[in-house]
Amino acid sequence: SGERVYVTGTFVNWERKFKLHRDRETGVFSAVLQLKPGTHHLKFLVGGDMVTSDELPTTVDYTNILVNYIEVVAPLPQSQQQPPAPAEPMPIPGAAVTAGQATATGEPAARPLDIRTEARAPETVADIPSAVPSGAASEFNPTAAPPAEQDDSKSVPQRSQPEPKSTGPPKQRGLRPKYTNQIPAYLLHLDVNNPEDERFQRAKAVEGHLPQPPSLPMFLGKSILNATTPHKDDASVLTMPNHTVLNHLATSSIKNGVLATSGTTRYKRKFLTTIMHKPTSEKG
Repeated sequence: SGERVYVTGTFVNWERKFKLHRDRETGVFSAVLQLKPGTHHLKFLVGGDMVTSDELPTTVDYTNILVNYIEVVAPLPQSQQQPPAPAEPMPIPGAAVTAGQATATGEPAARPLDIRTEARAPETVADIPSAVPSGAASEFNPTAAPPAEQDDSKSVPQRSQPEPKSTGPPKQRGLRPKYTNQIPAYLLHLDVNNPEDERFQRAKAVEGHLPQPPSLPMFLGKSILNATTPHKDDASVLTMPNHTVLNHLATSSIKNGVLATSGTTRYKRKFLTTIMHKPTSEKG
C-alpha cells in the first residue's frame, strides 16, 4: 500500500525510530536490531499512528499505555576450558623407596614403612644397616632391653591382646513387614457405623445434597496467573490495575458455594491485590 512502517521502544528511550523493510515475496515488514539482554517495550509507527502488533505479547507500561514487549535472553558462554594436565610426580627427599631406587644425590635408600598390624618375627642384626664394627655387633642385641627397664617390662605386656568377644545368644532378626488386604480386628470395630448414632444420621442426611468440591481454587482461573511468565522476573509485563479500582471492594459471583472478595491498594508504583474466599453457607 506504500505505507512506511517504523519501530521504536525503550531500547532507544523512545527517541529514535527504525524503518522496517518489506519483503516482496511474503509482504512481511522486518528489521534487524542489536538489543541488549532484557525486556524491551516497543510500538510500531504506521502511517503516522502508534499501533501494536497482534503477533507479539502486549502489556501496560507505567503510563497505562498498551505496548508490545519482547524479551532478549543472553546466550550462554561456550566453555573453552580444557581438562587440566595431570601433575608430574615430584621426588621427596627421605621418602620410602625400594632398594635400587635411591636418588642421584647419593642418599641411601630408605626402608619401606610396614603398616601391618599382625605380629612378625623380630629383625636380626644382619637386617639392620649400621656403621658399628663387626666386633661390636656381636655384643649389641637390638631386641634386648636395658637392665633398668627389665623389671618393669615383666609386669607390662609388650603387645596388648584383643579381648575375646562375649559369646551371647544370637540376635533375632525382626520379621519384615508384609502388605496384606486383611484389616486387623481392632480396626474393624472403629469402622462400624452405628445407624442409631446421631452423627451417623446427620452425615447420611446431607450425603446426597452436598455438591462436588471445586477442582481448582478460584484464583487459579485468573489469566494473569495462568499466563506464560518470562525467563526473568520482570513486573513490567504484568497487567497493571486501573486507578479506578483502587481501594474498592470487588466481589465475584458465587460458584460452588464460595464467594471471592478482593481489594487493590497502591504504594508509589507498586500494586498489592488481596483475594479472600469465604463459603456462603455454614452447613456441612
